[in-house]
Amino acid sequence: MEFIKSWKFMAILIAVVFAIAVVGVVVGVITHTEPGLQPDVPRWARADFPLSVCVANDDNPDAGTHNDRLATTTHAIDITNARLGFDVFRMTQGSECQVTVLFNVPYEAGVWDGPGGNSEIVHHGGRAFLCRIETSNVAGELLGLTLEHEFGHCLGLAHDDFASSIMRDPDLYPMRSTPSGQFPPRITDHDRKLLRGMYAP
Repeated sequence: MEFIKSWKFMAILIAVVFAIAVVGVVVGVITHTEPGLQPDVPRWARADFPLSVCVANDDNPDAGTHNDRLATTTHAIDITNARLGFDVFRMTQGSECQVTVLFNVPYEAGVWDGPGGNSEIVHHGGRAFLCRIETSNVAGELLGLTLEHEFGHCLGLAHDDFASSIMRDPDLYPMRSTPSGQFPPRITDHDRKLLRGMYAP
């Protein structure tokens, strides 16, 4: 009982509480996920931008002409860059690029329940990684919106529950062509601020 009332006990108690607080802060910083971001997804470095984008699968007769695929992808890139306010993506000719877009890929039941799009970030040796976007059974405006949505995933954005957001959860709000007189879905102010803070020069 005497020890509990002593200054040594108080010093030990304060040291233990301080150590627990420090450990809590360190763990919180390490495991923190910003709202709007997918957890456990690699982050690009600012030096990686603008990310190079190429269009693949010329051998797929169901994917449309190469020029159509280029035009659709370029349009989605232009809209994404304009909405974020800096050059996030740039179209590249050739096969060496950071983001690869494949059109009209057969989807795998139970893994990806198309039609729509899918994106995957894969490691590419060392600390490098690439993003692969696939679309299936979508065309016209819906194809462009699908690409914008998947570009968001390549940047690390998660789904949200806003009907007017390009990153809206397709289970809650399936992507549809824009009704007459309405605006197409757009990137939210929160996501724009988040990505600009992470990646803008």
